[in-house]
Amino acid sequence: MMMRKKDEHMPLVSIIVLTYLQRHILNECVDSILEQDYPNIEIVVCDDSSADFDCDEVRDYLAQHKKDNVSNIVVYKHKHNVETVMNAQKGVELSSGSFFKLHAGDDMLYQKDSISRAMKYFDDSQTMIIAGLERACQHDGTLTDHYYPSYEARRLMKAADAYHQFEMMGTQSWDEYINAPSVYWRRDFFNQMGGFDPRYKYTEDWPMWIKITESGTKITIVDEIFTVYRYGGISNDQSTLNLDIGKQHYEECVRMLKDEVLPVFKTNTMRKKIFRCKHCIRILEIRRETEGIWENWNTLEKIYWRLKNIPFLLTAWAYRKRKHGLTINKKKIAAVAVLFLILYAFHVRAYPLGEIDAVWAKAFFVVVAWLVFQVGLTICMRIINKVLDLQKRN
Repeated sequence: MMMRKKDEHMPLVSIIVLTYLQRHILNECVDSILEQDYPNIEIVVCDDSSADFDCDEVRDYLAQHKKDNVSNIVVYKHKHNVETVMNAQKGVELSSGSFFKLHAGDDMLYQKDSISRAMKYFDDSQTMIIAGLERACQHDGTLTDHYYPSYEARRLMKAADAYHQFEMMGTQSWDEYINAPSVYWRRDFFNQMGGFDPRYKYTEDWPMWIKITESGTKITIVDEIFTVYRYGGISNDQSTLNLDIGKQHYEECVRMLKDEVLPVFKTNTMRKKIFRCKHCIRILEIRRETEGIWENWNTLEKIYWRLKNIPFLLTAWAYRKRKHGLTINKKKIAAVAVLFLILYAFHVRAYPLGEIDAVWAKAFFVVVAWLVFQVGLTICMRIINKVLDLQKRN
């Protein structure tokens, strides 16, 4: 096997692995870093006081398997749990590369040239931060066909300037436009931004994207897959511990939108953005209230909750239709209308009621009226979308 040699003429890139109770899959993570073809890499492993983490064991594994292109290894374990944000900040402080990437201890780099492909975008001295794609895998490492962010999210972010990126990320109930596992940083810029906000414990990324774009710096979006993201963690692990952490994460997101985003919209008197941001806050509050317990509610409790939240549900429906459009199964509706027409034409009896032609006729007209209403609503939504799109351009 050809050994990859360190090239000191290439800028040092630090891959900062953040871990917590992930020792059982950490080797798979660091192996994906050790096989990289980039010639000047620093590996930093920063653990948030896990019971299963032994610094000497991890350091020995890295030293035994590293190639010549790994310039430095740092392994650190906090004496007590400091949570996500402070663990990430400490990892950055321990690193020394001119560029760096934060990397979860259960994720993997996508291909052997992932770092090399990322670094080519920094040839442009105006590029401060890049955000690529990630491909999801199951907990056992099996790759899925799920890619994040979505094509539409990337398209919108690439076309937007810094402030419009701020608007989009400040009116979205979940940080769908940028996925932190596929972000690479220029260190000088990170330092200029003041690092991660210590007011948050579990949410290092979304407040940072808001801070960056509000400052007038555009986040460079690239169509490259850099990372394999393993399902699990705050976003989709339903364990009791993670549900509790997830609820605190939602609370931090709500606070961030209220403290960092709403004041900007209010200062600029942006009524639509204010309304949308408040709706996003409500979505996060509902997630915090219902996640992990909704499935345990009985039918009456769910109906009662929906009745209490009718205004919110109608607003959410309108935003979904604005984004995705209306879908009408015209064939099924037409088939039901034809069925009622046949029942009427043949005077089909409905025992024990006898002939009820009037019922079939009324049912037919109700279905037809529903179809007409749906088609009309679709046309109205298209017209509204076109008007709103024109307003955006202007």
